Amino acid sequence: MFGFNTDMASMIALCVLVGGIVGSIILGHLLESTNAHKPILVLICFMSMLSSVLICQLYDHDSKDMLAFSFAHFLFGFFVISVV
Repeated sequence: MFGFNTDMASMIALCVLVGGIVGSIILGHLLESTNAHKPILVLICFMSMLSSVLICQLYDHDSKDMLAFSFAHFLFGFFVISVV
């Protein structure tokens, strides 16, 4: 449907998972040290929305640039998976 082979799809999934793990560590430490839960949660929600828009734009332009796809999905995992 989107033209990705299994290697590309597994690389994108890996970037989402690694981003989620890294985001959990960094954002958890940031929340614990600053104790500013609401501003950080607002930032996380805003950045997850931006990363979703970036992913949609990359799919819309039929770009097969794996670096851009990997970075966008890493950001998505960083901000979305770390909150879940």
